[in-house]
Amino acid sequence: MPVDEIGLKRWQFRKKKKVEKRRQKRQLNAEKNQPKEPVAVQSKRWHDTLLNLPMMPTQFTLDKTHKSTFKTFVQSDIEPILVPKKTYRERFLERKQAKKKD
Repeated sequence: MPVDEIGLKRWQFRKKKKVEKRRQKRQLNAEKNQPKEPVAVQSKRWHDTLLNLPMMPTQFTLDKTHKSTFKTFVQSDIEPILVPKKTYRERFLERKQAKKKD
């Protein structure tokens, strides 16, 4: 088998070159994807998060009836956006009732 000037066989030499090339490419991609100013990026993300929070009325308060370490969840007065899905049985019975009326 032919041996290159380094003393490696051809396939070993090619493999080594391929690995080096891949490593260099990964380093370039890592440098390119690294944010330039991490503080600025983080502050912008935080600012966007604060702007997207829902607004609460100023007179809104939670009356604590008892001490607890758990959070209090408030029920919304607004109707839920997602309507609960009807089961196959409910749809079947509705169709059956509609046929009886006809």
